[in-house]
Amino acid sequence: MKKYSVSKSVLWGSEELRNFLQKEQNMILSMEECEALIEEYEPEDNKISGYLSLEGFQQFLLSPDQDIFNKKHRIIYQDMTQPLAHYYIASSHNTYLISGQLIGDSSIEGYIQALGRGCRCLELDTWDGPDGEPIIFHGYTLTSRIFLRDVLEAIKKYAFRASQYPVILSIENHCSLPYQVKMAEHFRNILGKYLYTDPVGDDEEEFPSPEVLARKIFIKSKQLKPPRLEDGVMMAPEEFMLEDEEEREEAIRSMMAAAPTPDLEGNELPDLPMAAPSHAPRIAEALSDLVNYFSAKRFGSFSECRVCWQFNEMSSFSETVALNLAYSEGEAFVAHNRRHVSRIYPKGTRTDSTNYDPVPYWSVGCQLVALNYQTWDEPMYIHEAKFSQNGKCGYVLKPKYLTDKASYDPSKSPFSGPNPPTRSPQIISAQFLPKPNRAEDGEVVDPYVSVKVYGHPLDAQKKKTKFISNNGFNPMWNQTLKFVINAPEEAIFNFRVKDENVTSNQLIGQFALPCTSMCEGEELLLFVQIILVLA
Repeated sequence: MKKYSVSKSVLWGSEELRNFLQKEQNMILSMEECEALIEEYEPEDNKISGYLSLEGFQQFLLSPDQDIFNKKHRIIYQDMTQPLAHYYIASSHNTYLISGQLIGDSSIEGYIQALGRGCRCLELDTWDGPDGEPIIFHGYTLTSRIFLRDVLEAIKKYAFRASQYPVILSIENHCSLPYQVKMAEHFRNILGKYLYTDPVGDDEEEFPSPEVLARKIFIKSKQLKPPRLEDGVMMAPEEFMLEDEEEREEAIRSMMAAAPTPDLEGNELPDLPMAAPSHAPRIAEALSDLVNYFSAKRFGSFSECRVCWQFNEMSSFSETVALNLAYSEGEAFVAHNRRHVSRIYPKGTRTDSTNYDPVPYWSVGCQLVALNYQTWDEPMYIHEAKFSQNGKCGYVLKPKYLTDKASYDPSKSPFSGPNPPTRSPQIISAQFLPKPNRAEDGEVVDPYVSVKVYGHPLDAQKKKTKFISNNGFNPMWNQTLKFVINAPEEAIFNFRVKDENVTSNQLIGQFALPCTSMCEGEELLLFVQIILVLA
């Protein structure tokens, strides 16, 4: 504080505070605004003097006013009137699961928690249940079961508490025809006015905007085309084929399923024998009529989609298939995602509910990159960082080069100038770092900070500070790490505090945020946030 103090004391008036904010934080404030900050953060005993003491300055640095995250991005600041396909959409996989994929609980709480975190695309795996009631669970596994109607009641209650923007229900339908009719009844009767049932207009050529579709719920499912049969059932030749890898994995699980399902209690359902899936899947007209803007189809090729598909037709890809397409046909994938919506889901071998890196799929414009919300691994931190901006509304506008009609090669830099921009976070200090895993015993930590950039392939990089021996109380690094960033709108910075160790460098805590949401200046609060997000 002495550096900016006129009297070289540890007290600042409004003028000294304004000089500090302008030179160190790139913040331009008036004298009146600085006086208000002193009034807010100076302890009660000293407020009458009109000066900011060291104690008040510390409170100020640790406040939301000095958060590394741009507070203007904590509200909705992006244009929400573009076609829905122009946005990344927060999406969950097997939303009903709260632990593993093979054994564990299915729970309504999974939907409530996901919606509370701004998730806008939820998955429902529906099966025939007792007394004519559809149920939700992970087919041919030992996961427990919940009623569809209870899930829909929860979705209706919580859908628009965290965000007003559209919710998409991704249906993996395994129900027989009578149960599909019951599903349609529940969708209409329970979701009521929130369910969007209007058909796509003949003259529509692109999605409406999230703003236009606000506070509406959509059904994503297969939609069969005419001819319509007299018994209210529709069939199409392509429906004789398994739609994607997700269905192939389902078929494999069905062949492996031999153990009986354990008894369930409370809201959960008793054991039920499961019928083998039909080789000629059919869909009830009542359910098909609820599908409009998210009509699921089997993917053949990008050229076929370009020529034959309507804008509202979409496919789901496993992470493996989508990654291969991103590397081999990246430019075509980008072009496809300008007009169509693509959903990505974890490969079937992730039985422990781990997550894949979502960034390569965002880089080619995929909108619904579905992750296991119950697992807080590094990919989930990156996902949370992506959607921490724009008011955490679950919709983030894609970079312009991913939505423009001009062709774009995602393997090349979108920056056209001579020198791409840089970001140089200054890593200053930390306070009160715990031992890894909150251990009470063991040696004092030797902390260092690792900074990893996720985003465009050219921006992938990792740097770290020196480690400070035996100091978790107030380690001081005072290091600046410089990063060249070709695509700031894609870049996400992940700051991780680790304990230097001969055998393994254990994680103490981490914090991630979008590059474009980083405030410039001294980033002291960053490490308070890291402490709050402990490993």
